[in-house]
This record gives sequence, C-alpha cells and structure tokens, in this order.
Amino acid sequence: MSELKERLGAGSAVTVRSSGEVVAGSAPGGAGATLVVSAPTDALKTCDGRLITGSVDRDQVWAVEAFTLSGAILERLEGEMTPWELLGAVTDLGVEWEAVEAP
Repeated sequence: MSELKERLGAGSAVTVRSSGEVVAGSAPGGAGATLVVSAPTDALKTCDGRLITGSVDRDQVWAVEAFTLSGAILERLEGEMTPWELLGAVTDLGVEWEAVEAP
C-alpha cells in the first residue's frame, strides 16, 4: 500500500497493471475505482472436479488488464496487499467498480 500512496503524491489516482506494476495516472472513465478490461483470449471452461462440464459464455466475462483507484479510496485501505487482494479489499469497502474497455 505504501508504494501506491507514494505514487499518489504525483496525482489524484494510481493505476495498477495486472502484472502488479504501479504506474501514475488514471484510466479512462474517471470513476473512483475503474477496471480496464478486454475480451478474454483464453479457453474458458467450467468444471466439476476434474471433468469439464461446459464452456463459459465469453459475453459474460472480461479479462482485467489494469485498475485505477482514487486517492480517497486508497486512504481508506491499510496494510500491504497483492493487486488481487487489493481488488477484493476495495469491493469489501462497498465501492462499485466501473468497467472500461481497454483501448
């Protein structure tokens, strides 16, 4: 969290790529919490244990490329987290995410 808050000093929001890289700036959309998404390219299947039971409807899922958080949201969070833990922690705060398709 400290790296995110340090980056925040340069602007009003920070962006975290799915790789975990933190970059300054904001995503399109301008909401307090924005997911930058793209259509999935992987094969997506549902399973029951080890048996494949079907395919996932690609119109219902997105791949997360990055996410952007405002300083106001970051200030409500404490402790170190992975990017994926951070996504959950923001959701647990009751913040609604805006999805914006990647350029």
